[in-house]
Amino acid sequence: MKEGSKVELVFKCKARGNSKLAYQWYKDGTVVQGKDEGTLVLKSVTLPDFGCYKCVASCKDSPSDSVESSLAELNVTPRGGTSK
Repeated sequence: MKEGSKVELVFKCKARGNSKLAYQWYKDGTVVQGKDEGTLVLKSVTLPDFGCYKCVASCKDSPSDSVESSLAELNVTPRGGTSK
């Protein structure tokens, strides 16, 4: 993906359960602040978006009961150069 792309990039995470579910997104092992829904949207990709993303879904009633997604890698190419 080229830096500055106006394409909306969407990562989706969906889990099934009998109770209410909570979602948390991570980029390179660090919590993505303010992203606690099953969908992560990047509207305009920049070089700092480069990395590995994952989602953890857990039961709100029992946060220790959780499952995490596989890693999704986002490769960002600088506007005039090679990929980072």
